[in-house]
Amino acid sequence: MSTRPVTLTFENRVAAPLSRLWPWIIQTGRFNRRVGLAARTFAFQPDARGGSRVFGEEPILGMRMKYEEMPFEWVRNSWFEVERRFSTGTLHWLKLRCECREEGGATVVQNFASYHARNGFFSWLTRLVFTGRLAPGFTQAYGELEASLRQASLPPDPF
Repeated sequence: MSTRPVTLTFENRVAAPLSRLWPWIIQTGRFNRRVGLAARTFAFQPDARGGSRVFGEEPILGMRMKYEEMPFEWVRNSWFEVERRFSTGTLHWLKLRCECREEGGATVVQNFASYHARNGFFSWLTRLVFTGRLAPGFTQAYGELEASLRQASLPPDPF
């Protein structure tokens, strides 16, 4: 059964300037572990056109999700995005994007998760994981980061 792509959006406001927040949120592996995601493993394969192809694997809901990770794209103090094309698991593809903007001395962080599930059940399950587990985890992590940034000019590692 074919499904349509879905985009979920989560927004958080962090009482810190973007220039102080960015170095922490760009460390996506550490941030994701703080949110509760399992560590990923990566393998690199030389690409005949130059550079390397990146293949990742991670456990989600007891399933081994294998994917090719496209090159990470970003503009410092603005946004970053990554796309994963899955060979196993619940999804055909997943695009994760984070956009940041300063607003009144704080930073508004918008996280987008766009995905195309393999079937309707997997689409529902993916939405449940993002809205029920990951969005609250991101909100908590941004709160901890905000508290750490408020306490020190050069904050200790909040994670």
